[in-house]
Amino acid sequence: MARRPNILWIVMDSQRPHNIGAYGDPRGVTPVLDRLAAEGAVFERNITSAPWCLPSHASMMTGHYASTHGADGRYERLSEEYPTIGEELTELGYATVGISNNAYMSASSALHRGFMDWSYVLPPLGAPDQDKGGAQVVRQMLSWLRGHEEDERPFFMFVNINDTHTAYIAPEPWHSRWAPDVSRDEARELNRAQGGFADPSRMDGMPDDVRDKLYALMDGEAAYVDDLIGRVVDYLRDAGTLDDTMVVVTSDHGDVIEEHPPYWNHQLTVFEAVAHVPLIVRYPAAFEPGTRVSALTQTHDVVATVYDLIGAERQEEWLGESSHSLLRARDGDARTYALCEFAFPVNMLERVTRQGRAFELRRFFRAQRAYYRDDWKYIWTSDGRDMLYNLADDPTEQVNLFDSENDRAREYYLELEAVLGRIPVNDYGDWMVTEYMKGTPKESWEKIRRWGYLRPGQADKPAFRN
Repeated sequence: MARRPNILWIVMDSQRPHNIGAYGDPRGVTPVLDRLAAEGAVFERNITSAPWCLPSHASMMTGHYASTHGADGRYERLSEEYPTIGEELTELGYATVGISNNAYMSASSALHRGFMDWSYVLPPLGAPDQDKGGAQVVRQMLSWLRGHEEDERPFFMFVNINDTHTAYIAPEPWHSRWAPDVSRDEARELNRAQGGFADPSRMDGMPDDVRDKLYALMDGEAAYVDDLIGRVVDYLRDAGTLDDTMVVVTSDHGDVIEEHPPYWNHQLTVFEAVAHVPLIVRYPAAFEPGTRVSALTQTHDVVATVYDLIGAERQEEWLGESSHSLLRARDGDARTYALCEFAFPVNMLERVTRQGRAFELRRFFRAQRAYYRDDWKYIWTSDGRDMLYNLADDPTEQVNLFDSENDRAREYYLELEAVLGRIPVNDYGDWMVTEYMKGTPKESWEKIRRWGYLRPGQADKPAFRN
């Protein structure tokens, strides 16, 4: 029997496709990713399962939609009834390791469950201009790989590199190379404006100069993380194991910049700026160099792909229709729909309240589901402000066709309802566990409980990490 492939799965946190050469940017921001794409496959219409870190990563760990695994804004922990790919591959004889410097990918959320080795890399202490921990993540990756050289088992390495997440201030020389007109002091100010919670007083569009500077800052971070990834790819290439390794590079979500004020940053929305993310796979045994797939795919389809490659039938059957193997998409058997979900933002409301901001919460306290079918995108919202967009004609979703195409919207509503009827849908209550909740005063919880944002009986015992 042929040796099963190694699997290296890298998540560039918050990375949009817009400045990646393989997705059409000619400026050379990401030469490493572009070479991986040329040597492998690019999935052009790849959709994340959720627009922020925890539910998206939980889907990558389980292969299930956010509605199923339930780890979201209300319940920030992965239920034990859903096994992780780390658990499954460990049982199947893989050497498994996870390395992350995203706080949601830590023991508090239980996404580390089943991995033989797991490391949460804190952002470095000291000068604020240092990176967010990406360099340390790569050092740990290389150290683990060197230690695995004599191990006959294939490896599965899952990595999150958080440097492409806000705030966008890349280390030198990447900052000066890609944002030469933005001083580091100005970059900090821009990030404070962009990285905060949605501000209802900022419904006007973003000024062009601010927008351009933020995009330049994003370029610096993308170029820096591209370089970090290159160090690992070079190691595998020099060691002669690159072709034996399925290298996956993707993102958990994107970021809204100026497209839909006041939704700057991510969360609170399922627009394309956060939902459409890159997916590049290099594995010559399965994907011919230069492959491009225009059909709908989802980031958590990687789970079914891994099980398909190694012949893990029990695991693949467990996924049902939620995760669709990319090998099937490659061969023309594409998924018929994609789904991106955002649950009620209890955690975001808690954060705003804790910061003492005068903020009207009602407008943002709603669940959303984006349902993709062909070139169309229907957005269901719990408050009835539904939307419908033709992405072929309107890729940045500026013209809501819900009223003029109401019959089509109704058709997609019924299809979405049928999907939710076929997949498991779970609600585990209101329980916030991540380290972002440190030091939350009781009065903050009382304030949002008083208005009914927390559900009685569930929110009485939030899992503080003091």
